[in-house]
Amino acid sequence: MKNDYAPFIASLPTYFTPCETRILSNDKAITFEEYCEIDALNASVLKKPTPAHMLHTITEDEDEEEKLHFKIGRLVHMAALEPEQFYGHVLKLPSDAPKKPTKAQVNAKRPSVETIENIDWWERFRAESEGRTVVKEDELDSIEQMRDALLRHHQIREMLQCASRKEATIEVWDEEMQIRRKARYDLLPGAGADFLLDIKTTRKELDMNAIKYEILGRGYHLQAQYYIDTLNLASNDKRKRFYFPFVKNTAPYVARLAWVDAKDPGEESPLAKAKALLYASDVGPNSPIPLGRMPMFINAARECLRRICEGHADPMGAWEAYEFEGAMLVY
Repeated sequence: MKNDYAPFIASLPTYFTPCETRILSNDKAITFEEYCEIDALNASVLKKPTPAHMLHTITEDEDEEEKLHFKIGRLVHMAALEPEQFYGHVLKLPSDAPKKPTKAQVNAKRPSVETIENIDWWERFRAESEGRTVVKEDELDSIEQMRDALLRHHQIREMLQCASRKEATIEVWDEEMQIRRKARYDLLPGAGADFLLDIKTTRKELDMNAIKYEILGRGYHLQAQYYIDTLNLASNDKRKRFYFPFVKNTAPYVARLAWVDAKDPGEESPLAKAKALLYASDVGPNSPIPLGRMPMFINAARECLRRICEGHADPMGAWEAYEFEGAMLVY
């Protein structure tokens, strides 16, 4: 077994162990990094189409481009939702910062005077930036532009400024599916509100076709249904709408608001499709509906654990890529 699978495999039994319901927000809020450490199923995994993709999402590190994209996205969330914390959390890299020394320069036996000065500068800067997120000047400008675009939209501004719990985490046991679930909400509006929301950044121009692609193509409708259901499991609170405030991450920085309806959606609505994609379990070999993502994950995880217990030669083979499926008609 590859070593990088070992931490996930060690955590896997926890996914199937009942837990107390936790709603962590306000003075009990946890960081995104602490949220990632909770061993439970989340929406990011369920957006993936096969067990092989799910395993890859959980066990593989993001590449540098993905890391930057998610870093900027998280900081846009903080700037818009928690402005009082934002500037204490980020640290701008000075424009005159020396070039970061390479590993070879750090380990050189006879480094130049300039290299020594650069190493010293970066060691002081690392100490100063500990616990904070370092951003370049152009990155900070882009984040502020996206925040301002969101707040210029009157409906988005009203939602972001309503009484709510910001960056709230829920962990709950799903009795029907027999698995732990977790979700991290941009905000949980208080009593009387009937909606949830999640801010999304995008490179696309924000016309209706682009927004529809973003929601359906990137699985945001699955996330919406999963978040609605997780909150309902945790507190018997079923929200009727899920909003997506979209903001363009390049100039011109503009924001648009889209939503999906959770109240009696028709069969072709995004959330009706999401419910089938998430939970469908009674599917035959010729069914037009694939096995739901949650049963898919559960089956693969339990099969993997079974193989490990029995000393199977290929326990990770349980995480199939579904290459056995036949040809697909595109129409």
